[in-house]
Amino acid sequence: MKRISPEFPANFNWLIDLCRDEQAGPMKILIFFQSTDRLGSAYDYITYNKAQSPDDRDRKVFMYHRDTDPSTKSEIMSELQQESTTLKVVLCTSSFSLGLNLPGINYVIHYSPPRTIEEYVQETGRVARERNSHGHAILLMHAGCMRGRKLDLDMKQYATGEDCLRQQINAKFKYPYDEGLDKSVCCDQCNWDPALAPLVPMILSNNDPGEYDPVYDQDTDYDSNSLIDLDQLGSESP
Repeated sequence: MKRISPEFPANFNWLIDLCRDEQAGPMKILIFFQSTDRLGSAYDYITYNKAQSPDDRDRKVFMYHRDTDPSTKSEIMSELQQESTTLKVVLCTSSFSLGLNLPGINYVIHYSPPRTIEEYVQETGRVARERNSHGHAILLMHAGCMRGRKLDLDMKQYATGEDCLRQQINAKFKYPYDEGLDKSVCCDQCNWDPALAPLVPMILSNNDPGEYDPVYDQDTDYDSNSLIDLDQLGSESP
């Protein structure tokens, strides 16, 4: 487990920096939220601080949820189906993951855990769809993210335990675990090598929340330490 301590929505200052970096290579990132309120707040904060003209607002960052209009949904799908030449980021809810087979997704990030392991695997399954490709699934935990929510016991154990993350998922779905797997490409509960995921140091960096405009008042429920779990998934994952 790795701990970070920014406030919401300053958790996403790393993404603003990435969007502003003209040297950033092609990359496709999906970020899942458990509520449209959190999704909308993060989207407003990120796009407002990108310092782009209104006409170029959604060039890199998109928002997708149940009520997104059909034309925007089609635009997002078209963008992600193409081989990416720039950074593409989609902030979304679970409705985005249903029935999709998108090429070249590099990272799937969850801002707090979904209700079940099945939902988590369904959503992280968007990453590294091509055979012999590798991607990264990142679970961000913050204080209170499981409070008042009926998470399945398996999901709670996955989010808070200390056992191998890949082994937990494989056991849940009765999928054989490769005991000979190189632990440097397994998960951060094992001997995982963070150099394999260049985005991780940016996420772990503790940006000054005052560096960017807040757009609105901060939610004090998110002022405490956060937790980040890293699980590298490849084509051999269930």
